[in-house]
Amino acid sequence: MSSLPKTCRISKGTTLEELANHFNLTKEQLKRYHNTYCPLDDLIGYDIPEHVTIIYVPPLDAESREKIFNPKSGNFLSFKSKNTLDNKQNYKKRYGIIQKIFHNDEEELKIHYETEIIKNKNTVQISRSQVYLNNKVPDLVIEQLADKIGSIFYPFELGLHENGSINTLVNFKEIQNRWKILKPQLEEYYKGEIANELLASTNKRITQKSITEQVHNSLFFTLYFLPLYKTFDENKSLNLSIEIPIFKNSTRALFEIDLKLEEKISKTHKFIIKASGKSTSGKISDEIEKENTSPITDGKIQPKNSSYFDFIYKLNSKDNSIFAIYGELGVQFPDCMKKISLECYEQP
Repeated sequence: MSSLPKTCRISKGTTLEELANHFNLTKEQLKRYHNTYCPLDDLIGYDIPEHVTIIYVPPLDAESREKIFNPKSGNFLSFKSKNTLDNKQNYKKRYGIIQKIFHNDEEELKIHYETEIIKNKNTVQISRSQVYLNNKVPDLVIEQLADKIGSIFYPFELGLHENGSINTLVNFKEIQNRWKILKPQLEEYYKGEIANELLASTNKRITQKSITEQVHNSLFFTLYFLPLYKTFDENKSLNLSIEIPIFKNSTRALFEIDLKLEEKISKTHKFIIKASGKSTSGKISDEIEKENTSPITDGKIQPKNSSYFDFIYKLNSKDNSIFAIYGELGVQFPDCMKKISLECYEQP
């Protein structure tokens, strides 16, 4: 519960300018603050009315004044409750994303694209540009077909929980209608057994549950919609158990992740949350190493201890939105190391 505003008793004849100078405020600042809390009969106009003897004055400390007189400055962190970052601001952001997959430190695949995310209350709309594989547009016929199929999912809308994590897919019917229009066109243009199998497979995956699973199986979406807006403890720390997609077959591994909020704000109005952790203990068989899903139950695995998760989040202090995510995760298999790096930066 916030405390009542402070007041100051003044003598008759005190001017607005004198009082503002005394409290190191502009006349407009003092007038605006006083008029917010005073009775209607005591409103200040050009100067202080003669009958007014009580003036409402703001706190003396710089941070409180910044919050009152310049709330969108980005010079302080905005919390909706104690140790819980505010997530109420709406925004429109465009990001460049680069994801790389390594096998024993050798780069196997590089994926990069741009995405636009528009947040409106607890809903986000997501669009995506052309995807490049190893710096090239998909050139094989089957790759082109897969790319065209992927386009039906965008833009899509997600409902979010208060903590910033994904709640539900909002525009499933719209995606379904896009597929109904595109499917006959693709069947007409692309012929052959492989194309038919891909189209049939896609047809089975156009369900609300399947599309939601595909979102959860994206490393970028998993990282971007990490529940950063949960309540941190007194040390500004937060522990999470998160399933991270690390295999081509979309198998997810359970990771224990510690978030650490650093409240220092940079000159460019950014602050940092560090995310680090490792996967839950367990053994990985040779079959899992080869990405064979047969020994996996419910699409979940437990990698061995030799693993890590190390990412940095940069957030805009003006609205607590994500400015950048960068880092990598890795899992040690019996005879190889699998590593995935991701960089995401807000575009001007």
